[in-house]
Amino acid sequence: MKKYENTKAYWDNVFEHFNRPFPELITTQVEKLDQAILSLGKPNMKALDFGFGSGMVLLMFAMHFEGQFTGIELSSKACDLASRLFTHYGIEDATFIEGSFDAIKNIEAASLDVFVASNILDNLTEDDGLVLLEEAYRTLKPGGSVLVKLNDFYSEAQLELHKAKKLSENLYEEDSGIYLLNLETYAWKQRFSKWFFIVDNYTLEMPHGKMKNRMFILKKPI
Repeated sequence: MKKYENTKAYWDNVFEHFNRPFPELITTQVEKLDQAILSLGKPNMKALDFGFGSGMVLLMFAMHFEGQFTGIELSSKACDLASRLFTHYGIEDATFIEGSFDAIKNIEAASLDVFVASNILDNLTEDDGLVLLEEAYRTLKPGGSVLVKLNDFYSEAQLELHKAKKLSENLYEEDSGIYLLNLETYAWKQRFSKWFFIVDNYTLEMPHGKMKNRMFILKKPI
């Protein structure tokens, strides 16, 4: 998608130069996030991670539960990294697809147990974010779960620090070229409630002194 060319270029560069050794301990380094991931797993599960990045969330599922694991990611370099990561740990039941909304349209309706959207919804335009939530609803089985992780809400000072250029009322473009949809928590809850029950909502303390993140566990009505 042309409007995400800068996003793709940024993450291709990040993952092309990712040269750290694969970890011995499989963890996101955030205890609450690890607990949430494992709480959503079950035997013979089907999970999809849209915008999976390094693939760590899917890897945690795959290391603890049998099932089918699919990742869709704009960055070809992220797909390469995730493939090497899963091969390193001997996991074969995973598919990584380079693509975006075109790829998710091919996922069968009511086929997934878990849909992961970790730090992706707030890096999309408002309209595309709504499309992604609609697709999560379509592809999940009744009673299926969504794991959402978002950046914290940015103050005006933080937006200036990130050199974020305002594109519309809530949409910004950071100097990296990545979009930032800067919505307060109540606004996200209003969006989620159109399709899902909100089961839980946490604030996550991210490692290495990074900003806080917001996490939501959503459930598709039965």
